Amino acid sequence: MIRLIIISALLFLFYENVCSQSICVVDAISQNPIPFATIEVVDIKLKKRSVFQSDINGKAAINMATEGPSKKYYIHIITFAYTPYSDTLIGIKDSLIIALKKIEQQLEEVVITGESTPIEKEKSVYQIKIISEEKIKTMAAQNLRDVLTNQMNIRISQDNVLGSFLSMNGLSGQAVKIMIDGVPMIGRLNGNIDLSQINLNNIERIEIIDGPMAVKYGTDAIGGVINIITKKTFNKKLGNKTLVYYESNGTYNTHTTLFFTRDKHQFNVSLGRNFFDGWRPDEKNFYFEKIKMADTTRNKIWKPKEQYYSSLVDNVSFKKALLVLYSDVFYEIIDDKGKPKPPYYETAFDNIYKTWRDNQKIQFNTPLFSSGKLDIVISRNFYKRIKNTYFKDLTTLEKTLTTNSDDQDTSVFQMYMSRGVYTNKLFKNYFEIGYDIYTENTHSSIIFNKKQTQSDLAAFISYNLELKDKIKIKPGLRASYNSLYATPLIPSIHVLYNFNKIANDNSQLIPSIRLSYSKGFRTPSLKEMYLNFVDINHNIIGNNSLKPELSDFFNGSINSNFYTNSIKIKTSISLFYNSVYNLIQLAQINNNTNQYTYINIGKTKTSGANFNLNGEYKNFQCDLSVAYIGLNYPDVNKTTVLFYPEIVFNSSYTIKKIKARLNLFSKYNGKLPYYSLVNNDTQNYSLNYTKDYLQIDANYSVFLFKEKINISLGVKNLLNNTFLNFSTGGAHASGGMYISTGRTYFIQCILNLSK
Repeated sequence: MIRLIIISALLFLFYENVCSQSICVVDAISQNPIPFATIEVVDIKLKKRSVFQSDINGKAAINMATEGPSKKYYIHIITFAYTPYSDTLIGIKDSLIIALKKIEQQLEEVVITGESTPIEKEKSVYQIKIISEEKIKTMAAQNLRDVLTNQMNIRISQDNVLGSFLSMNGLSGQAVKIMIDGVPMIGRLNGNIDLSQINLNNIERIEIIDGPMAVKYGTDAIGGVINIITKKTFNKKLGNKTLVYYESNGTYNTHTTLFFTRDKHQFNVSLGRNFFDGWRPDEKNFYFEKIKMADTTRNKIWKPKEQYYSSLVDNVSFKKALLVLYSDVFYEIIDDKGKPKPPYYETAFDNIYKTWRDNQKIQFNTPLFSSGKLDIVISRNFYKRIKNTYFKDLTTLEKTLTTNSDDQDTSVFQMYMSRGVYTNKLFKNYFEIGYDIYTENTHSSIIFNKKQTQSDLAAFISYNLELKDKIKIKPGLRASYNSLYATPLIPSIHVLYNFNKIANDNSQLIPSIRLSYSKGFRTPSLKEMYLNFVDINHNIIGNNSLKPELSDFFNGSINSNFYTNSIKIKTSISLFYNSVYNLIQLAQINNNTNQYTYINIGKTKTSGANFNLNGEYKNFQCDLSVAYIGLNYPDVNKTTVLFYPEIVFNSSYTIKKIKARLNLFSKYNGKLPYYSLVNNDTQNYSLNYTKDYLQIDANYSVFLFKEKINISLGVKNLLNNTFLNFSTGGAHASGGMYISTGRTYFIQCILNLSK
């Protein structure tokens, strides 16, 4: 099936229409061509719509069969990082040049998550949060963990071996789908993706949607969707971006990206290395360990880590079609040095964790059948993690693998996936219909029968109904077949009401109301069904009788925007309610043996309210968000809902004369409620709260030499938070959690060269 799709796509590339006119899209300032812009041309009299795409040289060849000197056409152009363009023309010349103005501060106007084509954010039926490339840069964020630490409704936790994990809207990371360009990431440890393994060296922006997007993206999206969108296009013929980063806790990062254009190809090649030398609470900033001591100081709370990564992107542009070839490789090694063993303290047990990620993707999109568009993606994702335990002689420095087979483990996950979406017009409104195919397999020594496989085949459809230019209604439906479970029909409906007409040129931002209902589902993971992990510290058995999780998600928001010549204010108030059935949770089933397994615990629910205020006055910008989130624990109390607050305040001040900016990022994480076992009694629980804390980062950023160099200096974790006290009952119990390496200082230098 995949081979047939690839062959059909490649054959289609050689088909070209005869075109008599052309439109060239350029940057209004530099006059550089803008590639891959979406161009919509509508014959007003015949109400005929055609869609084109600019090539690498910014040109799009068009063929209007009804061309004439008095014909009226409506033209609309949209692309990332530029203000959308709209105009009405009388006749189209043989060659038309259109200049677009670049958006300097924000990229929020265009979104693609959940949409078949890029669309202005104000016209989307989804309430989408945007983290722009500009904000990622001003935060000096090095990975996805750094970015999400500052986001509303998201909590970050840290396991110093398994990595950084999140919870979203009160649900664990297992219920959150993390994607790169719409392709889901694999390799979940303890149900979560390690956020510190997701680098940001080639990221255009990040889009976040609260609540399920199961109609289009399938399983694992009960809590929400995080879509990381990579940078694929540029308007320079040759360029290089190099970043060097140092942080006082022993972090040394560097990466470089080379991009260039040749004929119909745009190439993007990236290489990078991240290094962290570990951290202990007694280490001070700018600590350099000159001599590696063979005492208890060799064991660190935050383990030394080294990462290498690279990527290659080739965008092949044709007159109407675009082919994207993408490949990336990631390697990480974590060195967990053990404490010397008594009585002579001359030996120790060391653990080494090695991780490989290897991803390839082919994406093809083209106009098809008049106003239609076809988008196909095919991907292969590979994840491998090896754990080795060594017995080390601290006198001779010799090390040997331990003989206990439980000390050694190799886990491998592999997924093949294809998604196709076709969009066209039906009864003057647009619909999309698509398919989703994936198969995932895993093999490991701690998996029952050593190897297991799960496959899914789905079809989905949605219809975008517009009424009187004020109301948009988008119903959707997904039907799927799973190789291990019976899956239900998944419906959704999203409604957008604008108090004024939808402005085609986005010249005004208007009050709007969004209402949505989405059904979500999550099939149990292969580990939850087939894990067989028994050693001196663990006794966890999978459960192949688990039922899929289902959810009903309701969301409503009111957005209003106020613009004057000097003031821009955006506000939103939103409410959500998520009812989850058959929630899967790790539970103790035998007090005597401390045996754990995964069970369905019945119905749980999360709910919350959010308020957001974004303001801009001259050179000053600020963003205030307040959330109050509630969750219940059905295995303890089926009715009580416990709430916790979150507050985010970010601000920046731009000094235009010297091209500099002062930035402040802060987030208050309120007391988080949880239940814990009393004296290991599964019938007796006590209510506890983790300590609340305030996270503050601040930095100063300046551009030099005609913006070719960007230098940032700053401090992270200004209040020096390191440890949160709490206790949990579970497979791993502890009295607290390290959340940070304390207050640190950093410097980042970005060099941009282009031709």
